[in-house]
Amino acid sequence: VRDLPLPEVDARVTPPSDAGRAALRVLSERWGLGGSLDRLLTALEG
Repeated sequence: VRDLPLPEVDARVTPPSDAGRAALRVLSERWGLGGSLDRLLTALEG
């Protein structure tokens, strides 16, 4: 079995852009993610 050469992947998680935050607010309201999403965003900004 040979190894498959894969490119380097940047897997860092970064805070969302302003547009991303707006989309997350919509999802949060629709799916009731309030506290969980707030904690995630706080951790990402951290």
